[in-house]
Amino acid sequence: MRIAFFFIMLLSVAWSGAAYSAELTIQVRDQQQQALAFTVVELIHPDYPAIQADSAQIVQRDLMFSPFVSVVQRGALVEFPNQDKTRHHVYSFSPAKQFELRLYLGKPEAAIEFDQPGLVTLGCNIHDNMLAYLYVAQSRFVGITDQQGVVKFTDLPALTYQLHYWQPWLTQPVLPQQLIVSADNQQLSLNLEVQRQSLPEPAGTALQQHY
Repeated sequence: MRIAFFFIMLLSVAWSGAAYSAELTIQVRDQQQQALAFTVVELIHPDYPAIQADSAQIVQRDLMFSPFVSVVQRGALVEFPNQDKTRHHVYSFSPAKQFELRLYLGKPEAAIEFDQPGLVTLGCNIHDNMLAYLYVAQSRFVGITDQQGVVKFTDLPALTYQLHYWQPWLTQPVLPQQLIVSADNQQLSLNLEVQRQSLPEPAGTALQQHY
């Protein structure tokens, strides 16, 4: 296995006196300089913990979870509506949250509270192809890169943050790094070593379709 590496480079900084807030654009690419979607980026500072979270949904549709990667604030209530005609059994064994929603159709009776920060891997006991990830943030400053590998933050206080990031295809975890935000506009480049994989696809066996 190749060793994961990162490279952080400040591309440009526009400075106009004492800055109390900033805009930060982060571009994430892989080792071939291709845009890397599904990368969670979190900026952590003790004075800015997670805000009171809104509810969220991770939908089951076409024998898949949607979205594939999602982010919620610590304490969020998440619903798992089943829009398929087959039953699903949603579960997670992740340390951040262990739970089961046994075979059901439609909407479960209660949402699940995610009260501990960390990564939650989601699966279905009936459909092995179903896979998704839920990142529970401890900071209010968190986002996911789009298909262009870009995530943007606005109105950031000019502080020193711990930069955390996670990507489902990283070859191995990467330690947090220190990031100083001190300008009105900043651009940051992250290069990650990954082993790309295909996204989950709908299941199609007769047995899977039966449940």
